[in-house]
Amino acid sequence: MLKKLTENIFYTEPDEATDRPAMGYIRGERLSLMAECGNSPKTVKAFLSGVSELGLKKPVMACATHCHWDHCFGMGELKRQGVLTVCYDKTNEILKDMSGWKWSAELLERYVEEDKIPLFCREHIINEYQNIGDIEVCPADIAYHGEMRVDLGGISCVLMAIPNPHTEDGTVIYVPEEGVVFFGDCVCEELVRDQWVDNPKKVAEILSSLSPDVLSVRGNCDAEVDQMMLPFPVLADYALVCACKRTLFATHGHLYNADSLPPLAAGEILLNGHFHVPCHKPLPGG
Repeated sequence: MLKKLTENIFYTEPDEATDRPAMGYIRGERLSLMAECGNSPKTVKAFLSGVSELGLKKPVMACATHCHWDHCFGMGELKRQGVLTVCYDKTNEILKDMSGWKWSAELLERYVEEDKIPLFCREHIINEYQNIGDIEVCPADIAYHGEMRVDLGGISCVLMAIPNPHTEDGTVIYVPEEGVVFFGDCVCEELVRDQWVDNPKKVAEILSSLSPDVLSVRGNCDAEVDQMMLPFPVLADYALVCACKRTLFATHGHLYNADSLPPLAAGEILLNGHFHVPCHKPLPGG
């Protein structure tokens, strides 16, 4: 269930049938942290079982990235498992309110009609919960304002509330020592009933908040109007990163790719996307 991303970071794939998000495990020398709190007790138990199967320690803390059901309805089970739960204070205020809601199949339909629960989520909730009455919502053990840093021992997690197009209470989990960010749904569109509503201005805000740590190259549709909204360059066809005596050639992939190579020396690395197919292979010439 868990896949290895780096020596100290593991993750699970999302499940579209029940809208389970990708979840993460960050291992430090002393403690570990779980990225996301899961959408149900079943999800939490499966995640912790996967952690145990890999010989990893149970996470001491779990962070929900925002208040939507698929990211926090597992908090109650985490508390029963002895895992501290944490979230942004705006998220916690919403969870405190939702903790007073009653749940049944009939009430779920009412919440959807009243737009308390997006129509898009209805089918996924039904798929995840055999009995809707089993849903349990509770606030986190710890709520932070703005930013919180957690020292896991050799690795730190920075929990940051950032502007984003998806929700007003979004948090990212940044692991600076590993160069990894768990975005939650912060780069997704806003969900209105069963429609996804784009907001380019808020996307620009979230990217700007991460500057100057962003290295960007031009994609399919980037234009001068996009550059006007951002404080870092986005229109270059490629970027060169030199580290550990090696050069990485980063590009989108529509100009340079494995079939249309840029001038690379032996041992240099080509990093590109565009084809949406995971691939890791040696290039001609080494």
